[in-house]
Amino acid sequence: MTPISNNSDSYSTIISPEEYNSIIGKQHLYVAETDRFTTDIIREKVALIPNAEVVELGCGPGRALEILATIPNINISAIDIDDVFLNYCRKLINNPAVNIKHR
Repeated sequence: MTPISNNSDSYSTIISPEEYNSIIGKQHLYVAETDRFTTDIIREKVALIPNAEVVELGCGPGRALEILATIPNINISAIDIDDVFLNYCRKLINNPAVNIKHR
């Protein structure tokens, strides 16, 4: 499949993956709390459906994915268009249940 973007319009052209995750996930309390809330809901649902499939569209550098990947009995497909963020995400998430894709 041909990539939608050549990264010229991607976040990684203006901010590094590390900075993005730090600012959005650790310094921005509303977003961090939303990540935890969403993860708790998914954790509850996955407990009812063994080997549940979850898709994260626009996973970026893996801010929320890092939390989701800790849920047992889950299979995750993470999709983004930014190659720089995806490469960082692949290094961050070392879990065979997580499939990281470029779209």
